[in-house]
Parts: sequence; C-alpha cells; structure tokens
Amino acid sequence: MIDARLPRWLVTLAVILLVAATGYYAYRAIKQTRKYDRDTTYHRDFDHFYQAAVAAKNGEDPYESFRKGYIYPPLIAAAFQPIAGLERNAAYLIWFAVNATIIAAAFVIAARTLLRRMGVQPRAPTVACVVAGGLVPAFDQMRWQLEQGQTDGLLLLAFATGLHWLDRRPLLAGLVTGLAANVKYLSLIVLPFAVVRKRVRLAVGVVLGAVAGLLLPVVVFGWERNTEFVQTSLGRLVHVVDAGPDFENTGGVNIHSLTWELNISMPAFAAKRVDQLGLPEIAVPLLAVALAMLLVAVAWRMYAARGFSFWLGERDTATRRRLGTFEWLGLIVCAMAMSPQTTVRHMVLMTLIYQCAMVLAIVRTGPGRVVPLVGVVVAFIGKTHQPGRGDTRKSQDALTVWRYVTGALWSGLGWARETQNRSEAGSSSEPVNATPM
Repeated sequence: MIDARLPRWLVTLAVILLVAATGYYAYRAIKQTRKYDRDTTYHRDFDHFYQAAVAAKNGEDPYESFRKGYIYPPLIAAAFQPIAGLERNAAYLIWFAVNATIIAAAFVIAARTLLRRMGVQPRAPTVACVVAGGLVPAFDQMRWQLEQGQTDGLLLLAFATGLHWLDRRPLLAGLVTGLAANVKYLSLIVLPFAVVRKRVRLAVGVVLGAVAGLLLPVVVFGWERNTEFVQTSLGRLVHVVDAGPDFENTGGVNIHSLTWELNISMPAFAAKRVDQLGLPEIAVPLLAVALAMLLVAVAWRMYAARGFSFWLGERDTATRRRLGTFEWLGLIVCAMAMSPQTTVRHMVLMTLIYQCAMVLAIVRTGPGRVVPLVGVVVAFIGKTHQPGRGDTRKSQDALTVWRYVTGALWSGLGWARETQNRSEAGSSSEPVNATPM
C-alpha cells in the first residue's frame, strides 16, 4: 500500500474549499427559512416528507397530505416522526443538519474505502483532497440536495457503506442497500448485479434489507396502517412509469410522468422519442429495454476485451475485489440512467464516481491518469451546458452520463488488469489493491 504525499498547497486548497462549501450551504439553508417567513405558500422538497410525517402523526393518510407528492414507502414518514411536532422551519433546519452529517459521513467513508481498495493509505490529507475533488463537479447538485432538504444523501451513505463492506461483509452491504430502497427504489439495482456476478450473500442481504425497511415502520404505525401505506406506495409506481401527460389519470397525485421535460433518464428518452414520432405507447418499454440491452452488450464487450468474465463473475478473490469497485460505482449510474425519473439534481450520487476518478489520478501514471479526469470534466459540462433546445437538450444529459461512465469503466478495467498482471509477476514496488476496510 503506497503513501501518497500530495502537495501541501493542494491539501490546503481542499480544506479551504470544504470549509467554504459548508458555510455556503448553511447560508443557503438559512436563506430558505427566511423565504418561507416572507411567503408561507413557498415550499421545498422537504415539505413533502415533513407534511407526510405530520399527517401520519395525526392519524391521517400521509399519501393524501400536502400536494399529494409523497410517493415513497412509509419508512421516511416514520423516521421523520421526531420532528413532525415542530414548526416547519425548525424541522427543516434540524433535517438540514442531519442531512449534512449523513452526506459528510458518506463522503469520508467512500474516500477512505476507494483509497484502500486501490492500494493507497487513507491519510487525512489525502482523504480531504479526494472528498473536495469529488465535491467540486457536484457542487451545485449538492446545494440543491441540502437546500431543498432532499433524501439522496441517504442513498449516498448506503452506496458508500455498501462498497465498504462489499467483499468482507457482503451480507451487510446488501442490507444497507436494500434498506435504502425504502427511501428510493433505485438502490435495488444491486440485486440483479449480485445475481449476475454470483454474489449470493449480497443478494440475500438486499432482499432482507428491503423487507426490513418495509416492516420497521410497523413499530410507529402498527401492522394494519403500515400495510395500507405500503400498498399505496407500490400503487403509485404505476404513475411514475406513465408515459402520458403529468397528473393525467393520477387522481390528482403530484407525480411527474416519463415525458416530464426535466426527466433525463433513458426511459424518459424513449417516451419522448415515441411521443414525437407518434408511435403507440407499447413502443416505450420496448425502446427502453432495447437501450438497456445495448448498454449491457457494450459493457459485456468491454469486459471481454480486457479478459474478464461478465456473466458468471470472476472466481479469483483478488480479481473480484478489483472489479468490484468499478462495478459498484457503475451501478449508481445504471440506476440513474434506467430510473423512471432522473433529473440533473439527482446526479449528486455521481459524487462517489468523481471521487473514484480522483483516486485513479493518484494511483495511475501516464495517459491513464488523464482519462478519468477528462470524464469528470465532460460530465460536468454535460450537466451545466447542455447542447440543443427543448426535449433534445434534456435527453442529451443521459447520453453524456453514459459516455462518461463508459470511459470510466474502460479505464477502471484497464487498471484492474494492470494491477492483476503486477501481482502475478510478484511485483511489490507498484501500488496494488488492498483488502477493503
């Protein structure tokens, strides 16, 4: 394991950036509370969770609360019960502090895990640089996440701890990601991955975690009410995959459809193209599946070109660990790309991938160091300066993400192959993959 001695000026810059970002995000949160004081009709994403918790606390239906925008399983409404009795701004500030702490923990866990898995000592200065480097391209998405009081930080923590436990405690890795599916369903992407890569304990953990997340609110709501809430939540998934106009045939439920202009996922791309071409709605899932199969075929070809097995997984434990890092991060992008609803704001989850690019820049030498960093720049430009206009502009974001991920996966597979070759040659002078924490 190598000890990366980064320049002092770089470490100082990273610390200054992290302190400044913390102050800025706190300022934005306080500004939000003042905006509500001036206009009580103003609302944030946080209000959907808060009002659902208030409704549940009062014995009402959380799915009928506020603007009928709460579509999640009952776990969030149950978890927010401690602040449901507070005034809305006070509850918001408490959630901001908790959310910021969750995200900070996710960043540190992910940075330390990525460094260890790539053979670098996770010293505090190095961790700070990786965290800061991952935050820069996601700075605005993180602002929206904290300012609006969203819940993607919980998924960040789940994916970070999942990677942390992936090889040594796969059952725990599955449990945290399965539990996170009760916040947002996209973390269930881990289950098919575990099946394809023959990670049995990981798959079992996902199932157990998902079921546990559905049952935990029973302690708060009771069995009968919780069962009713779960059924309502699952029923509203039908509206999420609806290709028709927003709010049509939804009973007034505040759910955006696949054709929402800010939706940049691959299924949204399919729905918008089908709508433009005047094709029947059955073409939407067919096109979406075709796009997914194409991307799987590309990944399969990349594995084969690097000499790795794609479908059955690698038997060698060291190889599984090397590939596991990039496969795990690739799941994040797969989830966002194939989710029924993804906006640029949701790409805050890409922060862990940006961190990986920073670590690769530390570990790799020559041209291989540049590829991941170029990918980060391309992804950043794609999110902030999208080409074209109208629906085309939005759909291009998804294409940008997939181009970036392809480049990152290719670079990561190359690194894994090079490291394996060094290990087989018995070299100890170059950085090698270490057993994760």
